[in-house]
Amino acid sequence: MTPNASVANLLQQGHDQLDRGEYQAGLQTFHSSAALEPQNCQVLYGLGLACYRLEQYQESVEYLNQALETKPDYILALVRRGLAYQQLKQAQQEQTDFEQVIALTPQDVEDWQGRGIALDELQRYEDAIASYDKAIELKPDKHEAWNNRGIALGNLGHFEDAIASYDKAIELKPDKHEAWNNRGIALGNLGHFEDAITSYDKIQIMVNCQSHL
Repeated sequence: MTPNASVANLLQQGHDQLDRGEYQAGLQTFHSSAALEPQNCQVLYGLGLACYRLEQYQESVEYLNQALETKPDYILALVRRGLAYQQLKQAQQEQTDFEQVIALTPQDVEDWQGRGIALDELQRYEDAIASYDKAIELKPDKHEAWNNRGIALGNLGHFEDAIASYDKAIELKPDKHEAWNNRGIALGNLGHFEDAITSYDKIQIMVNCQSHL
């Protein structure tokens, strides 16, 4: 289902809010889109993702179940449900979702990104990087893929390369809290503690600015 223009704008707004760490606001935005198109799988995925960010993992699973009822091969929803199951300590369901993802053939940039996340969780880090590279090839400004690529590189201990990926994600999306945080972690792993603190401080500055809006 392709969302109408109003729903598409709300979806983008919701994901932007999540990127800025505004999880409750993002959830409310996705609820607004659900009022317009309650069966839209992208809307249901957004609700599931927002609940996941808010650590409401059971609610996340419930929304993602609805998204997958509408679109059973929705790779991003399968991945996010697997991650929610992980947090709920439901290892069998987690493993099943991740394995189902990598059994599917990616159709677009979102699918390649989702496949990369599943491979990363299965500790197949080089394969995960290859999936993120494919996503980036299809959409070079896909900041989520650059950020996730950095995570996989960090899991391999390639911290300088990871930082380069985080820098690219930040270049594309300067208010992406997760990329700044991950950059700080990688810098800390290299012993560059002052630079790491600068990355963490950047997040706090953005939070303070948002609180004054």
